[in-house]
Order: sequence, then C-alpha cells, then structure tokens
Amino acid sequence: MSMSSDTKARLEREMESMKKDNSPSGITVDQIIVNDNVQWTVIFQGEKRTAFEGFRFEGRLHFPNDYPTGAPRLFFTRNIFHPYVCPVTGLYNDEVNWTSESTVSTYLESAHQVLNFPLNHKRAVFNPHAYRLFVADQQVFSKIVEGHLEDDDTIITVD
Repeated sequence: MSMSSDTKARLEREMESMKKDNSPSGITVDQIIVNDNVQWTVIFQGEKRTAFEGFRFEGRLHFPNDYPTGAPRLFFTRNIFHPYVCPVTGLYNDEVNWTSESTVSTYLESAHQVLNFPLNHKRAVFNPHAYRLFVADQQVFSKIVEGHLEDDDTIITVD
C-alpha cells in the first residue's frame, strides 16, 4: 500500500519548511522515494563537548501510510554504539508523544537531543552495554563510538 497524495504533500511542505528555515540546527535532511513511499535521509551532527562530538549519525526516517496520525520511525543505516539505538536493526528508541499536529522537525530535534545527551532522557534502553559504559566511563565510551563510526563499514539495510 502506498501513501496518499495528501500525506506526500504534507511531507513535502514540512521538508520545504525545514530547508527554508535552515532548521533544526545540526540536522540535514533530504527526501527519497522507496516503493512509492516517502522516506527521508537524515544526518545528525554530534554536538561539541559531548561523547559524540564530530560524529555523523546517518539514518532513514520511515513514514507510515497513516502519517501524520502515525509517528515516523528512525533507523540508522550504520552500526552505531548508543544506548537508545538497537545494535541489530539500527532502530532508534523514539518514545515520543506523537499527535497528528506533531511535525518532523520537532521529532528530529528531540532525537538530536537524545542522541547527544542520553542521560537527560528517560526511556527504554536498546543497548544495555552502551548505557552501562556511558554511565561508568565516558572516555572509554567515546573511544568505542569513534571505533564504530570510523572503522565499522557495517551497513544496515532499511527499506
């Protein structure tokens, strides 16, 4: 089943608005079509003075056919060592209070904050090892993150 033209039009308006306003900061988006459905490629920049400084988190945002009633889902396309990213599927734990009035921009801003500041957000942990290490020793955690982002060529397929 493919998306309705109204859904595609809303997503196009949201994309145009984000690009026009150059927001949110630290996030780059682009639109692609997969099997007649809209997806967005997303790149999050790691913020300064965080364990993720200088890193790029690359992912895809999938929109359900009932968007905006149904919330989008974010999958990372590379293996990322993070407490709130599933190491097997790349799924980001996006426990958000989504309503049909929500926007992709606010969703992505929230995800960007959670990615950079994991301890400021209470949600189910998808990678317990990453969480324990982040809490215990952020220097060691940062070295593992760096190794995953620089050396790991594992690409997670998300269609």
